[in-house]
Amino acid sequence: MNYYLKNNRLELVIDSFGAQITSVKLDGIEKLWQNDNGSWEGHAPLLFPVCGHCNIVLNGKNYNTPAHGFALNKEFNFLNQTENSISFFITSDESTKEIYPFDFKYVMTYKIEEEKLSIIHEVENPTNDNIFFATGGHETFAIKNKLQRYGVEFETEEQPVWYKEKGIYVSPAKKPYKLENGKWLRFPHRYISGVRTLIFGNIKSNKLWLKNLNGQVLAEVGFDGFDNVLFWRSKKAKMICIEPWTNLPDGFDVMTEVSKKYGFRKVEPKKSLKIERYIKYYNEI
Repeated sequence: MNYYLKNNRLELVIDSFGAQITSVKLDGIEKLWQNDNGSWEGHAPLLFPVCGHCNIVLNGKNYNTPAHGFALNKEFNFLNQTENSISFFITSDESTKEIYPFDFKYVMTYKIEEEKLSIIHEVENPTNDNIFFATGGHETFAIKNKLQRYGVEFETEEQPVWYKEKGIYVSPAKKPYKLENGKWLRFPHRYISGVRTLIFGNIKSNKLWLKNLNGQVLAEVGFDGFDNVLFWRSKKAKMICIEPWTNLPDGFDVMTEVSKKYGFRKVEPKKSLKIERYIKYYNEI
């Protein structure tokens, strides 16, 4: 079922299946990928309780959690709506316990203010034990021209580490990736094509700006609380996905206990944890 959230600048459509935003219009102009070439039907999937291919291991048992988790394939329950926000939730059930061993309540809230969209992930722990999770975003950004005509500028100078993919896993091979002037990444077509992803780990910046080569800002993406940023696109699509993740994908056959996994967050008994990020949209001239 579709839900709607609107102010004088932004108009959102949210599908309760996956609680996925399927449309964001700024001043009437669509900002999300709408599958123009038929290559990918996604718009802005939510990733929970893992991002990428990442094994959940508890007390030595592997729960075979699917890549990107299960939230993107769940019907969310409507929670509430105000003039400028809307919230949905899912809870653990028999099907989730088979692939993720914890009881939880996962609440997603979208909030708009002028041209800014805030995306709030909240995980509640109803149990008497610690629970662990990872989460992230997979938002698309529609572009007018070829991918090579765009890039991102990070908030601070970075010396990011590029993690190479090996199928759905991360290869042990990784290397520093040099940015222009320490901050600017012009999207390299050879690394973002087909199913390849440019994976940057341990980012110090809390935000970045999507720009064209004329220096015009298309979006400001804030991701305080997310340590990794990934860039991906579907085949020959005029879009780019900017993906803040708390965790990184596993290497092949990695079986680390979930309490010790990089990027996983702990929620103490009867507590909750919020992680908030945002996108400010601008129209491309």
